[in-house]
Parts: sequence; C-alpha cells; structure tokens
Amino acid sequence: MKKKFSFLLVLAVLVMGLSACGSSKSDTTSETKATKAPKATETAEATKEPESKTTDTKGKHHAKIKVKDYGTIEVELDGDTAPITVANFIKLVNEKFYDGLTFHRIMSGFMIQGGDPLGNGTGGSDETIKGEFSSNGVENNISHKRGVISMARSSDPDSASSQFFIMHQDSTYLDGEYAAFGKVTKGMKVVTTEVDEIGYPYAVEFELCPDSAPNIDAILFKGPHSEFVSNWQNTGKFAFRRDGYEFVFHSYRLPAGQWTKIRIEGDAKGTSLFVDGQLQERLEGRVSEHYNEVHKRKDRIWYQETLIFPLKQLGDARMGFKGKVRNLICIPL
Repeated sequence: MKKKFSFLLVLAVLVMGLSACGSSKSDTTSETKATKAPKATETAEATKEPESKTTDTKGKHHAKIKVKDYGTIEVELDGDTAPITVANFIKLVNEKFYDGLTFHRIMSGFMIQGGDPLGNGTGGSDETIKGEFSSNGVENNISHKRGVISMARSSDPDSASSQFFIMHQDSTYLDGEYAAFGKVTKGMKVVTTEVDEIGYPYAVEFELCPDSAPNIDAILFKGPHSEFVSNWQNTGKFAFRRDGYEFVFHSYRLPAGQWTKIRIEGDAKGTSLFVDGQLQERLEGRVSEHYNEVHKRKDRIWYQETLIFPLKQLGDARMGFKGKVRNLICIPL
C-alpha cells in the first residue's frame, strides 16, 4: 500500500494579528509582529499597533496568521455574513488566545484545523457561540471552497468556540452545516505546504488496525532519511531505520485485527514507544561490540537511538503496511 501523505504545518506556532476594522474600501492593515521566535514550550509574545476602538463587526476585517518557520496566512473576515463568529474571532485574537497554538488536525486535500489550546481537538475557549449557518436558522452564503475559513464544532450546532479550519479544496457539502466567516487572501502556499519529516522534540499519535496477515517489515511511515516499520521480522514489533542502522522496540508486539493507539515521542536523547497511554520502552542509546580485524581487537560502538519522524509518505508500494490508520496527530513538546 502506498499513499502520498501531506502532513502540513505540524509544528506550526501561530501568532495572530488583526487589522483595523472598517469597510472593505477603507481597511488598513496593522499586523502583529513577534518580538522573538517562540519556543515550543512557551507562548509567543507579540506587540501590536493601536487597534480600532469600535466593537462593530460589520464589514470586512483582516487577520494575519503567522506560522512559525512557514510564513503568513492572510485572511479576510466577513462581518456582514457572520457577525457573531467574526466578533468572537476578533475577541480571541485581541486576547492573544491563539498565540503559540498549533494546526493540530491536518487532512491533505481537505483542510487544516487549529485554535485548540490542548492541541488534540478536544479543547476550546471559555465561551461557545451560536452557529451561523442555514441548518441552524441563520443565512450564510459563504461556500466552503478552497481557502475559506470556517468554525469547527461538535454535533451541537451552537458549540463552536475557538477552533477553526481552512479549506484545501472545494467541499461544498459542508455548506449550511458549518459557520464559514471569511477567506484566505494571501498565503495559500503556507496552508498547503507539505512537510516530509518532524524534528524533535515531538509526539506522534495514531491508531492502527493491522490486517490478519500483515506484511513482514511493513513500512508504516516513510521520509527522506528514515522509515518507521511494523511487524519487524514477522514479530509484531515496531522498528525504525535511519543512516543504515535499525533500531527495534523489543518490549511490545502489535496484535493483528484490532485497533491500538500508538504514541511515539522523540527528543535529542532517544525515542519512546507508548501503547494505549502506557510507556512500553525507551530507546536511549546502546553499545555494540565489533571485532576489528585490522587491529585484532574488540571495538565498542555507541548508537544514539534518535529519530526525526518520517511523514512524507504513508505505506510503500512494495512492502507497505496492510491495514487501517486513523486519527494521526503530531504534537510539539
């Protein structure tokens, strides 16, 4: 199995800036400027030019989403079509709620989703707002086409709070069910940037269900410099390969035919495997002895068991993972 896999903006730190409010003809941009590049463990600091004192959300507004290491996404917000949604978004921007958050949910060819303070899709701000879409009794003529920004929600139509998503391509079947409130005017390249791998520190979570007859040494994730495999040597174990070396998690065997939640954590010292929330094994360097024929002696070699996690491709045409994968999330640590 081979599937092109675009994991977008996985370690993106957001710094949100908002322009002055006003009509579409008289708007002026006053962007947020980061005072320093934020670390993954700290909130981004920002300074802004004076903001408009008005609380009126009618007309057009402009925001800039600065994505660390990738660039800026500029969006135009439609306060005439979705005044409640736009007012809520402006409020959160002014409170710096979004600064330092990530795009936690990435679905290639569909959308990217961010605005969750927990970074896993379950969090939000303190307040929820009315869903401004037709199935909830509110007229909204913004169609979910490429570049449109809209609010995420649960099954409750009035449950949206802070999470938003930006469309990769037209998905008009979402019209009438979600509160679209603007569109990207510049920076779609940032929205659709592909990432081949993730440097540490990171956590990668996913659920998988292998077929009853899985491939041996099945490639699960593949990147330009490494591979992450399942069913290593037909043992059900996970392993990864890089730089001509192979590193194996020996303490756990993945069962076939059932769903299992996996979490891989990587840092500058090593790599950890978690299964259903429990740490199974930590690889943090090992020593191997090799006989040196030239000098007629045993040499000790130190292997550092670190992994820059591969994300360019899911599976492989020749020896790919056979089964199902779902709920893939990358989390900065």
